[in-house]
Amino acid sequence: MKTEPDKWDEDFNPMELLISFGDVVESKAYKFYDDEETFVVSLDSVMDIAEGMVMDKFRHYLDASEEEQIQVMLGELATCGNFDEQCSLWRNWANCDKSGIDDEWILAVGRALMESGNYSPILHRIWITWRTINQGLYFGSSRDSSIPNHYYNEYRKMCYVSCLKRIERHPDDIYAMNCAAAIGGRTNMNRFGQNYFGNEAMIERAMMMPNRYHSADDDDEESEEE
Repeated sequence: MKTEPDKWDEDFNPMELLISFGDVVESKAYKFYDDEETFVVSLDSVMDIAEGMVMDKFRHYLDASEEEQIQVMLGELATCGNFDEQCSLWRNWANCDKSGIDDEWILAVGRALMESGNYSPILHRIWITWRTINQGLYFGSSRDSSIPNHYYNEYRKMCYVSCLKRIERHPDDIYAMNCAAAIGGRTNMNRFGQNYFGNEAMIERAMMMPNRYHSADDDDEESEEE
């Protein structure tokens, strides 16, 4: 990573950076785990902790009426103590079965978070979630929908640069490395991917926002299994 992020331009070869960065992540990672499974579990644990740090604020949103929920959420975001808390609250907001009517606001706040240039260990989840909501709301989920990957990649680069700046200041931050690798290594949104009935936004939506698909029937099935 000899080229500083601020000096990137259109001629910079992103694949060379991604390959070299992957080598760095792999070499650094060996210091933190005895086996791959343990390391992956530790990453997942950090993600869960990061997304669960503001549940008291999120419950205020859950308890709000439909007419007041936007005002309540914006107020809670304004009172967050730091950027990590804002990202955590945003992720819970997006991954909620009552927030579908808030999608325009969710996208606007998501853009503001990414444009801030700040880093969070769940920044990759912010970008992927924002991308799939944007695709579904404005461009559609069918295979013949327009997919503006150039627009999505503008925000990918913002997030990637935020991660790299964090790594420059904290060269042993394996979680920042993982976040950057997840952002840089994510493929563009495809028309023909894992989804047989539409573009990949539907797959990413189910993966990043499972609570939007969770129903009372799911709870009943879990109770029966227990």
